[in-house]
Amino acid sequence: MARVSKKGKGTEKTGGEIGPTPVALDSPLHSGVHSERRFLAYPFFDLTRIPRRHRIEYRETLGGEHVEVEVTSAKGIATIYDRDLLVYVGSLLRQRIQDNPELSRNPKNADHRTFHFSLHDFCEATSRSRGDGYERIEQVVERLRATLIRTTIRAGGERTRGWFSWLTDGTYVRTRDDDEDREGNAHVCAVLCEWLFKAILRDGDLLTIPPNYFQLAPIERRLYDLAHVQCDRGDQWVTTIGLLQAKTGSDMLARHFKTYLSDVGATGLPDYEIVLLDEYEQPEKRGRGRPSAALQKVIIRPKDTPFVLGDKVSRRGKSAAPKLARQLRKRKLPPLLDYLERKSGEDTQP
Repeated sequence: MARVSKKGKGTEKTGGEIGPTPVALDSPLHSGVHSERRFLAYPFFDLTRIPRRHRIEYRETLGGEHVEVEVTSAKGIATIYDRDLLVYVGSLLRQRIQDNPELSRNPKNADHRTFHFSLHDFCEATSRSRGDGYERIEQVVERLRATLIRTTIRAGGERTRGWFSWLTDGTYVRTRDDDEDREGNAHVCAVLCEWLFKAILRDGDLLTIPPNYFQLAPIERRLYDLAHVQCDRGDQWVTTIGLLQAKTGSDMLARHFKTYLSDVGATGLPDYEIVLLDEYEQPEKRGRGRPSAALQKVIIRPKDTPFVLGDKVSRRGKSAAPKLARQLRKRKLPPLLDYLERKSGEDTQP
């Protein structure tokens, strides 16, 4: 259960005192929201607003990385919306390092992993409505403390043995009710787990999170996470529906997930696009009929990636056709003619 502290009053670093015993807050966040790459790459969270699952297990066929998530509470494991708080705290850690590179940072010292921040700034940074954010914050903190993780993924070059929670002892929430409904005093003290602290501090592989990310639905968030991890340097990622589904953490049937991907392909993601190909990976034992939807290939790539002749876009069911049509109307030449014209120009160069 999230412990509510009656001690002290909160004050932003840029503001004045609002109580007799002020707490120096790490907020406001002024350097933008960022997240650690491996934190985005694996399915650590339930993909619902209201938690319903009590266990997640993910194991990679290649690479051998393994993730297990369980919960000690009847309320379910932490959700992808709860994860926003960890992303925000990780961004505060990045900001702390930038502001004071010489600051002592020992993962074993809980004080170095402790962050105080106002609920107002957290809601602003993650595009939460203030009413909803204030009402649900204690439930968010409780789930992050009750969720247990065990993984082979290294952080800071070290493997963490056994189970750990996202937030550790010392975490508490001060709500408006604790201070005569004075909204400005509502704040959280979050003690980050060693695993995430070391990953951010020592590995420093952080990706920028755009503001419109927080408006995405759960599966769209995971698709964006994976696209950002795989394609942030301009590369395209070719995978299958089954592997993509496993990495998102979705428990849909493969054929339902395919339909969902088609809808996302039509509406688009921030910065990236999804294209279903009319190609399949060859199963080890091939039977009669069309291969499983899980074996169908998918391309995820940055938007405005040049046309590739080898791409055979699937036209079965829903597809990205409406979006592609809008793009074509904005261009002077269709992508194939544009591609051929550019190739012709390259061939005539001495």
